Amino acid sequence: MARDDLQVCLNCHNTGVPDARGRCPRCHTPLDFRRRHSLQKSWAALVASIVLLVPANLMPISIVYLNGSRREDTIFSGIVSLGSGNIPIAAVVFIASILVPFIKVLVMLTLLLSIYFRCEQGLKTRIRLLRVVNWVGRWSMLDLFVISLTMSLVNRDQLMAFTMGPAALFFGAAVILTIMSVEWLDSRLLWDAHATGNAHYTD
Repeated sequence: MARDDLQVCLNCHNTGVPDARGRCPRCHTPLDFRRRHSLQKSWAALVASIVLLVPANLMPISIVYLNGSRREDTIFSGIVSLGSGNIPIAAVVFIASILVPFIKVLVMLTLLLSIYFRCEQGLKTRIRLLRVVNWVGRWSMLDLFVISLTMSLVNRDQLMAFTMGPAALFFGAAVILTIMSVEWLDSRLLWDAHATGNAHYTD
């Protein structure tokens, strides 16, 4: 028989009855039936990440000084340059720097809109999508890691110098915000939307 007082702890994933202080009996994390302002915080982080992705892709992410000349590369032009010499590395950077961030944004937009409009169909698919974007989030900083590694390998003399461009800051902030958007979204809101139909959700 179902019990209405059972709650899931999002910290240790224990399902049980809160203690006298409303905490998880296992890890003592305060329990709520739903995270407060989860939808608003997730929307705010996602919109901010979309705004930051614009300068991240338009401004130079790497600056190379070679024999006194300066060369700037955006994310896309850097991928094209890599592709002329090393296609596998260019493919990895393209997936991590362009494909993954934009797919995460599209998936999160789909999930948040499905909660807002209380979509009843495709619950299993949306839960799987949320798990996927949560898993791939850890690989989103791969592009900045490649640039940092290149800097450590290239900056060995005065003939050639390599440094990050201003887009790296915007890109890193956008990636962190998309990760926060995923983390702040309470997945139980997807179940609420599925259960109650096409009425607007108010947190």
